[in-house]
Amino acid sequence: MLDFHKLLNLPGIKIIKVDDSQPNKILIYVETTEKSTPCHVCGKLINKRHGKDKERKVKHLPMIENDVFIIYQPNRYICDECDNHPTTTATPSWHTKHSAHTNAYERRIIIDLVNSTLVDVAVKSNLTTESVLGILDRLVAKEIDWSTIEYIGALAIDEIALKKGYKDYVTLISCRVNGVIRILAVLDGRKKSTIKAFLKSIPKKLKKTVEAI
Repeated sequence: MLDFHKLLNLPGIKIIKVDDSQPNKILIYVETTEKSTPCHVCGKLINKRHGKDKERKVKHLPMIENDVFIIYQPNRYICDECDNHPTTTATPSWHTKHSAHTNAYERRIIIDLVNSTLVDVAVKSNLTTESVLGILDRLVAKEIDWSTIEYIGALAIDEIALKKGYKDYVTLISCRVNGVIRILAVLDGRKKSTIKAFLKSIPKKLKKTVEAI
């Protein structure tokens, strides 16, 4: 029997139901198991549940040649310390608000763009070019939380052409740790100054873990 928890590799979930009745599609219904979330007004952690928000359906990495969709209802929490007791909807670590995909799926799309174009990847992934651009927009210039990274290893710098024949590029900075590709940054354009600025931003203790730059 397939261990869906292990295959999905999504932290903080409980699988409720798996529906594989549709051809080439697997629907996995899950509940999130977080116990609190920051209040969107005061920023304090709140743990008093206040129902659930509307259902989300997000595309995840394919599994045994099937499209995989994660379906869940995020928990809402109420803040007793703020005026008017506002509610905040929790967002799991594996999903970005307003995205139609999991974070893992979006990272996969970015990696697929290396040595390809936006249009080619959109066609192969059965996405619109607007969807792929949306993924890029969410990842470009996103601030890196270096505290979550202990080791960089081999560092790779790749240029991604957005369209054939165009001079629009982004630069993908990635590393491989224990055989797994990790995206560090997606930089706007391909200027040396932008890349140098990123390299200089790497903390000194992490620079020592870089195998090649």
